[in-house]
Amino acid sequence: MNSGACTATLHFYSHTQDGNPPYLYLTSKRSPPEGQPRCNIVNKAVEVTVRDLRGLENKFSTDRNGFQTAAIDWKHLENAAGTAAHPAHVHFDWDNQTLVTDTVHPLAIAALRNAFPSAASVQVIGTCIPRSSDPSHKLSPSSSNLLVHPACAVHIDQSHTSGIEIAQRFIPPHLVGKLRFQVVNVWIPLSDTVVDYPLALCDSQSVSEDAIVPVKTFLIARDGENCRIRHEDKMEWWYWSGMKRGEALLIKCFDSQLLEGCRVRCPHTAFRDPRVPAVSEYTGPFRRSVEVRCVVIGAL
Repeated sequence: MNSGACTATLHFYSHTQDGNPPYLYLTSKRSPPEGQPRCNIVNKAVEVTVRDLRGLENKFSTDRNGFQTAAIDWKHLENAAGTAAHPAHVHFDWDNQTLVTDTVHPLAIAALRNAFPSAASVQVIGTCIPRSSDPSHKLSPSSSNLLVHPACAVHIDQSHTSGIEIAQRFIPPHLVGKLRFQVVNVWIPLSDTVVDYPLALCDSQSVSEDAIVPVKTFLIARDGENCRIRHEDKMEWWYWSGMKRGEALLIKCFDSQLLEGCRVRCPHTAFRDPRVPAVSEYTGPFRRSVEVRCVVIGAL
């Protein structure tokens, strides 16, 4: 297992190829106008130092850094899947939405209720299952809509505008501005150990507002907005080495409350660990994970 700091290549926003505002079609079920690419974003590869937070877990919190570590009841997940004896990873039927809801969602909600004990409400708003290039698990057109490859561009899943729009769906108009509303992702590894594509997390305190670029996104049933991130030398990047079953990351994407006058949100990305053999030579373990996107509502 690799551990300690490493120098990794991360992919940041540079510009758009047509000079227009950035956009991205996130589903194959919607197509751009003829002759228009699915995405007009041009990325820039930058080598950065990614430090290891293993052993420093208590130093990070969603309120200060935009992310923190958590524990989940892995035995519950194994028992629900009926695969406790499998040596490598849990095999779910990810096309079965009920199975995902019944097994993974309660774990994510429990992790957030533990992290935010005063929250009045924690609700799931979305799920995806990123996994790396295991040749025995190729994604096909018939694969679940939940299945995606790891996102290897630095991003935040919600912009400030889309965070407010989501809040308005969950909070009655007369309570908007009177309750704190957060969007937090719960990232849970399904692999025995995360080796090839760990998550890099940027300390929110090291990110300026100028680095955050809203991007219009086209989804199956609606449009939305997330963010890509420009590189800044002052950014501080972290990862949790050797993430294993029973561990989870909480990643804040939106907070309606300013903390010490600043917005707290965590740019993040999957990255190829440079200490792992080349993709063509790598034989595993391959990353498999589930990300549950949730809203956390509480008092200001």
